[in-house]
Amino acid sequence: MNIEDIRFADKRHNITADLAIAAITNSRQSARLAKALAAYRDKAHPTGFDSALIVDAKSGQIELFGFSADVSEKPYKATIPLSALDESSRLQRAMCRALGQLPVLKAP
Repeated sequence: MNIEDIRFADKRHNITADLAIAAITNSRQSARLAKALAAYRDKAHPTGFDSALIVDAKSGQIELFGFSADVSEKPYKATIPLSALDESSRLQRAMCRALGQLPVLKAP
């Protein structure tokens, strides 16, 4: 999911960049994000989202956080150095580590 794709201007969905960043360190915000992902509906996403990948860059590292729309699931984190972004296989493995353990909640 690209957060930009869900139109921040449409406040009905309650998914914002601020919420995504807050969910990284705050369990209440993580639960809010999960509920918003599950409740999201539009023409292109009639069943909402199963999960989201949140990317944060700091201290020469890229941190990838996988968040489930299931409130009971904990987020998963993978970290790679910024220098590894040129290696697509390393980035893909990190994305899989962050998202691969999350459940599929709804059939596509």
